[in-house]
Amino acid sequence: MTDEFSYSSAEICELFNIKSSTLRKWALLLQEAGHRFTYDNHGKRIYHDRDVTLLHVFVAARRPGVTVQQAAKTAVEQQKRQAKKIVKDEGVTDVTDIVTRDGGDKVVTTDPAVMEVLTSLVTEVRELRAEIAELKQLENDRQLAIEHQSKPELERSENDQNAVITDDEVAEEAEQATVKRSWWERITGK
Repeated sequence: MTDEFSYSSAEICELFNIKSSTLRKWALLLQEAGHRFTYDNHGKRIYHDRDVTLLHVFVAARRPGVTVQQAAKTAVEQQKRQAKKIVKDEGVTDVTDIVTRDGGDKVVTTDPAVMEVLTSLVTEVRELRAEIAELKQLENDRQLAIEHQSKPELERSENDQNAVITDDEVAEEAEQATVKRSWWERITGK
């Protein structure tokens, strides 16, 4: 679970577009139904991916004629059943029973509310992947620009080094200049 994301109450409220008091009520209902949240050193709830999934199932289970207590109980029971099934089948825990897999990656569910939640989550994941790919491309472009800027500077530096005339070259040119003076310049010293 070390690679699992954690979220603050404010982030969860924003995600579900609810007030903090509503989130507290939902969390208490889920705890009464048997779910265990984790807490930080200050006693504040820390929400993980499995909690977000459970909250999505809880929201989907809330229908006309279903009390919030019944919806919480249903969501927690589904999560526990799925966790047992996955532990048995794949050795993974803390997954909510909202889908089944038909041998591959295809997701099968009969609940339209759950399907709506899954569809929105898949859309969000695709958008995040696209943003990540775009950020990687921008970083690559930035690196190429830096490398491109560095090459002309290196070339200028090499040209500057080639343009430097050594003392020996200056002395040699001075000797050639004295040899090429006319006889009148040599006599008059000009």
